[in-house]
Amino acid sequence: MRVRFRPIMRATPTQIPALTAKPTQLDPSRERGSPPRTLRHIVQVETNLLRFPFFALHTKGLREIDAKEVRGTRTENGQSHEFVFRVSRNTDHLYPGPLSRKAHFALLSLLRKQGFPFRNPIAFTWRQLAREMQVAYSGSTTISRLKDALHSTLGAMIKSSYALKEGESRITLPARERGYMLYSECLFTNDRRVDGTVADQNFVTLSDWYLANLNSLYAAPIDYALWNRLNDRSPLASRLYEFLLFNFSAAIDTFTINYAKLCQFLPAKVEPYASQAKEQL
Repeated sequence: MRVRFRPIMRATPTQIPALTAKPTQLDPSRERGSPPRTLRHIVQVETNLLRFPFFALHTKGLREIDAKEVRGTRTENGQSHEFVFRVSRNTDHLYPGPLSRKAHFALLSLLRKQGFPFRNPIAFTWRQLAREMQVAYSGSTTISRLKDALHSTLGAMIKSSYALKEGESRITLPARERGYMLYSECLFTNDRRVDGTVADQNFVTLSDWYLANLNSLYAAPIDYALWNRLNDRSPLASRLYEFLLFNFSAAIDTFTINYAKLCQFLPAKVEPYASQAKEQL
């Protein structure tokens, strides 16, 4: 069974706020310290993670997930290659799920507000992160859950063979035994740094390859408000938004994909009947 998608409307360059290092004119009507209205709801999402699934979309069965994998064929420099994209969890933590995903997008939103080029680390308070995620803050309970969610992402390892691309050159990142991570460090208030000093804030440091791809504009602008609305209805809906944004980045009017293959990239359960698949999507 094949699935066909068509865009309702295609964004023009003038509809997408450009990245800029110049200061934005202050809007006196907005709250002090809040981002400019033109930047408030735009998040730059790295292209590899638009295409490939890093996070699990549901909490059901999360404890039983050790890894998720996508396989397929791609062409580079006129040659066909079998690609493998595999994400495995750290044995000390659960596989990164919906809360890890929501926290990651909130961190990308905070990063976007810092201005371009993006820089490490991303500093935040727990209240700030919860507010950006649009989740209720309830003190130590919230902090504990968010720490676990961030540690799950920190510990997850990507093994890539002809899957991940380097943003500057658009060529495949080399396969490596140690794999690739999204975060190189999570440091929380009162944690001791390598130099012996004590952290006075929370910090997440993005991995070099990931930050470099964002800064080379190997990314696409996600409407963060729309993403949150879709995610509130169904994590599958927000993930489908990401995946289709990647596939409609080329000037095509129709995108057609095998249903079972689509489910690999989301990831989602393969429904046995067309009526169930239609309801699912």
